[in-house]
Amino acid sequence: LIQIDDTLEANSTYCFNFGNAIADLNEGNSIPDFNYVVSTGAVIDTFQLSGIVTRAEDLQPESGALVMLYNEVSDSLPYNKPPRYFSRTAKDGMFTIHNIAPGTYRIFSLKESNANYLVDDPAERIAFDTTVIRVPEQTKFNLSSFLKQQYPVFVKASNSIPGRIQAIFTQPTNADSIHWLTDQGYLGLQFPSFNLLADTLDFWYTQSDADTAAFTVCREQKLDTVLLTLKKRKDTKNNPPAIDFSCGTAGFQSPAQPLALQFSTPLLKTDTAMIQLQSDSVHIPYQLNTSADNNRKLNIEVKWEEGKNYRLLLLPGAFRDIFGNTNDTLEQRITVREKSDYGTLKINFFGIPSGSQKILQVVDDKDFSVASSVFTGDTTCYFEYLSPSKLRLKMIDDNNRNGKWDTGDDLKHLQPEKVRYYADPVPVRANWDVEIKWQLKSE
Repeated sequence: LIQIDDTLEANSTYCFNFGNAIADLNEGNSIPDFNYVVSTGAVIDTFQLSGIVTRAEDLQPESGALVMLYNEVSDSLPYNKPPRYFSRTAKDGMFTIHNIAPGTYRIFSLKESNANYLVDDPAERIAFDTTVIRVPEQTKFNLSSFLKQQYPVFVKASNSIPGRIQAIFTQPTNADSIHWLTDQGYLGLQFPSFNLLADTLDFWYTQSDADTAAFTVCREQKLDTVLLTLKKRKDTKNNPPAIDFSCGTAGFQSPAQPLALQFSTPLLKTDTAMIQLQSDSVHIPYQLNTSADNNRKLNIEVKWEEGKNYRLLLLPGAFRDIFGNTNDTLEQRITVREKSDYGTLKINFFGIPSGSQKILQVVDDKDFSVASSVFTGDTTCYFEYLSPSKLRLKMIDDNNRNGKWDTGDDLKHLQPEKVRYYADPVPVRANWDVEIKWQLKSE
């Protein structure tokens, strides 16, 4: 027995979706996706529409997302009211909405987080069609889901390591959002550095006697005030610890890349007289380059010779960090790989509209870009020194010409930038040249 507490509309078809909730009493076998359809008029509506929802940034199927149909045309409908009709995508992103009345509609998709059929959480993925659709004239839809551009939200601050204050945000941010209440000179505050995702800021300070630090975080007219009790650094004057750092090679070095040194604390001073690079007992010239936004990373630029062996010797005092700590002696043996250890990739593009800017990314199986190029119109892209693996080619329509993929905004009728993949994976082999012809089909 189903009791309905609301008033049903006249001459309307209603579909009761029980999902897998109905099962037999004996063995508990459920009826999958069970629907019960009734009408308050003489006719049951029988029109339907179907399609697929994929993630805009990587074209993976969006499973478990609502696909919602509204018989009104306002852009803000998913934010204010539940849909007239809905369905949910399967694992492959496919969906079908049944028993639709003829008429005009707006269609949206929502990967909801709270089961209220409304867009009300920044973490919810959405998709939309910019046009007003007509049923039964239009019945097939491809929707691209995305996360709207979010302003960074401050999550927390910590002082888990003495000498470092860490501020964590939900999105990439910059140091301008933080305003110090504690005197920066008193703290001995250093230039901040970011993590790889740029959503975490590290502020290093050298005042070992400081016991508290206070700052405000301002984002989107919201002000958070943070007060931290600082951990004391141990007195290490009589036995100072050695700088902790790692050498970005496991003994093998690409001839096309610098040798990267990553330090656990910011550097204050580098003494090149204490850094020696040799090959066959001959001193090899090099150049040190520091990262503009990371004072804990140092690149050693060298004109490497393929197949040659090198010896990197770091003597005590080569590096000094902001706390006055220096390095112990480190000797690193390096073998530079030969070009024949790598593969090359040549991609010839055809059918690219003149003046249309594209981004080509060579991506691995996790969609991480290992090489990229920005180009306009028909061209040829050439990549060397690719490690042997199976890669994919990803093309992005760079509509705003900013050199990166941009998400969409439903309220501005702005779809995310279109992404395409070359049909087949590209096997890159050592000492092998691969040439690809990519013809862009007219759409």
